[in-house]
Amino acid sequence: LEGAPNFRDLGGHRTIDGQAVRAGLVFRSGHLAHLTDDDVARLMALDVRTIVDFRPETERAITGIDRVPNGADYRAIPIGDPTMAPHVKRALEEGDFTVLPDLRDANRSLITYFGGQLGEMISVIADAGNLPLVFHCIGGKDRTGIAAALLLALLGVPREAIAADYLRSNGRVGGTVPAQDAFLDALTRRYTDTPLSEENRAALRRFFVLEGSYIEAAWNEIELVAGSFEAYVQDHLGLTDGNVERLRANLLEPA
Repeated sequence: LEGAPNFRDLGGHRTIDGQAVRAGLVFRSGHLAHLTDDDVARLMALDVRTIVDFRPETERAITGIDRVPNGADYRAIPIGDPTMAPHVKRALEEGDFTVLPDLRDANRSLITYFGGQLGEMISVIADAGNLPLVFHCIGGKDRTGIAAALLLALLGVPREAIAADYLRSNGRVGGTVPAQDAFLDALTRRYTDTPLSEENRAALRRFFVLEGSYIEAAWNEIELVAGSFEAYVQDHLGLTDGNVERLRANLLEPA
């Protein structure tokens, strides 16, 4: 999508037991406030029924209200990461990106403090009547990246493939430094008239260019707080065996 370049289908992944994630049912994205009319028409053509927005109200006020296709159900499931949200708000309001947090810490915090919200999103997906569905945060890489990782893990996708999907967000800001710089400059112009200093540019690159260690921090935190992924699903995401069975029935097909 022109106005949401990190929009993509989670379908097509292969699972450990030889199945495939169905295409056209669950999409991950950055926020939808800057969609063009053609973008909205494409979402309508995809028959998108549900939009799940992880941004708290303070972030929506800064980055804009989603453009939602006619007839789609908009659901706010706010995730205001305590190690992240105040710093992101300050960065966007003041143009000081040196205050942005370390994403390893942010991902650990998401796992520890927001299992209930992440589980709620997955429960929404487990209801076939809500599909096709789009879930997103601001850039579609952090909160959305962790939510996508948990969803794919529940479907039985290997962690190597999950990590590759997580890192695909980097391609959306360009695989080269000049392309990344162009993206960061364009992003900055949305929120401030002040040109990027080299210090701010370096801080933004650390925040927007993902590393494998970021998703590994999330898996390690799951082991730390719950002992195993299976225990995390039950005790932190709050999902039942029935939830997981419906999820897999909705989203998996023979490869």
